[in-house]
Parts: sequence; structure tokens; C-alpha cells
Amino acid sequence: MMSILAIITSLLIPSLKTMLKANQKLVCLTNTRTVYHSTALYCEDNDDILPYRNRYALPHRIEYSNNFDFNQSLIEQYNVDRNQFFCQSDLLEARNPTSPRYIRTYVTFSYYHDANTWNSWKAVKPNFDRLSTAYDFKYPLWGCMTISIGGQRWFGHDRPITYVPPEGQNAVYIDGSANWSDLDELEPFFKNGSLEFYWPKPL
Repeated sequence: MMSILAIITSLLIPSLKTMLKANQKLVCLTNTRTVYHSTALYCEDNDDILPYRNRYALPHRIEYSNNFDFNQSLIEQYNVDRNQFFCQSDLLEARNPTSPRYIRTYVTFSYYHDANTWNSWKAVKPNFDRLSTAYDFKYPLWGCMTISIGGQRWFGHDRPITYVPPEGQNAVYIDGSANWSDLDELEPFFKNGSLEFYWPKPL
């Protein structure tokens, strides 16, 4: 009897892990859509202008500038659940959103609108300013964090801190469409020291 249970368990565990990963991916994708909708509502109330941090900022840094508070103007004003800005996958193990400073300053979705415009951009920087008049709709606006550290260690949707690259990432585009991209469909677009941030290649 015990051997039968052991066999059944050994057959079920991989299936349960697959189901869990699929569910995490779906929740992550749903959250990117929710974040996009809050961004679109902000644009509707602000002459179509996308939220802007008005200073150098890592793609997942959302805190504030001298005259703009991303949390107050977007997250709090539109009653978005703060947890929806964090991928509900294994990233939570490495990017713990229970720290007050981290909650205030970072998320695990990257925002591609207004990161550093200096030489740190490795790919073509999309000209995002207004939601409806962005010159190119083939680039994402928000996406699940994917970072390479010196080309060796990784942060990613399903790889919190490992030497194994993640499978890919979810992203939502400027037109509101959202989808999953495998790793070979990503490219490094932003560099900060040894960190390289990835996003989907243009559609």
C-alpha cells in the first residue's frame, strides 16, 4: 500500500509543480494588466501624459523625484493593491516586499517609460510620452523583472537568484496587450553597473 502511495505521489508532484508555475505566470500576467490599467487611468486624468519619475531611476524604482511621487500619484490615487506591483512568483524570495523601504522605493515590475536616457540604454529607447501618441506600439510599458548580474547570476520571474537564466517574462505593451515572452525573445535594454535589465525584443 505504501509503495502504491509513493508511486502516486511521485507522479503527482511534478504535475502540481507545473500547475503552480502556470498559476504564478497567470497571476503575474494579470497583475501587469492591472498596473497598465492604472497607468491608463492616470493618463486619462492627466492630458494623456504617462507617469514620469522626472529623474534617473532604475526601471523598477518607483519612489519619487523632487516634484513627483509615483506612489501617491499613481498607486494610492487609483487604489491599486500595492502587492500587484510585485510578481507573485519566486521573485518574492529575493525581492521581499515586506521591507518598508523596499515597498516605498521598488517593485518587481520594470517600468520602461523614463529610465536613464544616458548611455545605459543598450537597445533602442522607445519614445514614450503620451499614451495614445507613443511613436511605436511594439515595445512594452511594464514587465516582470528580468536582470542578469555580470552575465552570470539572474533575477527573474522563476529564478530568484541563481546561475540558471529564467524561462522568460510577462510584459504589457503600450496598447494594453499583454503576453509571455521566452528568454530567447528578450534582449538587454538597460545597463547599470554589472546589472543588465531585459525586456522583450520589439514585436
